[in-house]
Amino acid sequence: MKYENLDEEQRGIYLREKGLHSVHQERWQQEFVEIYASRKKKTRGGDPRQKRIKELEGDLRRKDKALAETAAPLVLKKKPRRSGGTQRMSDKP
Repeated sequence: MKYENLDEEQRGIYLREKGLHSVHQERWQQEFVEIYASRKKKTRGGDPRQKRIKELEGDLRRKDKALAETAAPLVLKKKPRRSGGTQRMSDKP
């Protein structure tokens, strides 16, 4: 943030160039801190529903992976041949 790095006199010049007063900047900064703090609290504790959704999604991914591993050999398995192991003979003499 440019404003934070300026000294008091330069801050006044900066605000005048932007058409603002120090009150506007202080109010904006306070609102920003409040919003940031409230978002941080929400993410820290977390919504129990969101937590449950993430848990269920992880469970679903794990089960999908297990199903794919189980199904792969069945898909790749060759079709069984007829019993006897010989090919059908035609009725030609």
